[in-house]
Amino acid sequence: HVFMTDAPQVIDCLEFSVALRWLDAAEEIAFLALDCDRLGAPETGARLLEAYRRLANDPVPQALLHFYRSRRALARAVLYARRVPDAASDADQWRARARWYLDAAEKSIVAASRP
Repeated sequence: HVFMTDAPQVIDCLEFSVALRWLDAAEEIAFLALDCDRLGAPETGARLLEAYRRLANDPVPQALLHFYRSRRALARAVLYARRVPDAASDADQWRARARWYLDAAEKSIVAASRP
């Protein structure tokens, strides 16, 4: 969770699960940047990733960030695609959102494979 105040505050409650505490923080930030893109603020996501790298002193490779992004985008695409059969009047909305995430995953995979 992130509060987007004048000074953004990251609130993370992973202490309830030992397994979740082993996640790479860069993966979570890449996921947040993906949502920034979906919401029409890609520059915010890019600034967030750069701030994370600098402040955490974590020179995470760009290809790894693209991998994380593609993995999370595919997971989201599956979630939204599963909603389509249950959706009545808003099936097109769920289908469009699933398609957006599939496109985002493909773009990230292509970007990660570039030298």
